[in-house]
Amino acid sequence: MANKQKQLTPFEIAEYKRQEGAKRLAGIIVTTAWIQRIRQLKHARMPMNREEKAEWDMMLMQVIQKQTQHFGYDA
Repeated sequence: MANKQKQLTPFEIAEYKRQEGAKRLAGIIVTTAWIQRIRQLKHARMPMNREEKAEWDMMLMQVIQKQTQHFGYDA
């Protein structure tokens, strides 16, 4: 019995690529927002409070885990 895999249409391929791009972009957006916040605090010469740091740490860990699971260590 031959392994029958559905051949994707050009539209399905384009949709898949858009979804993959959106997943990568989500990680980039979170990381960029974090960097901007770090720069704001540095410019204001203020430390990040514990609650905010804990939230950022949790969010960044989730992004890292999802990106690594989906794209591997190249993400």
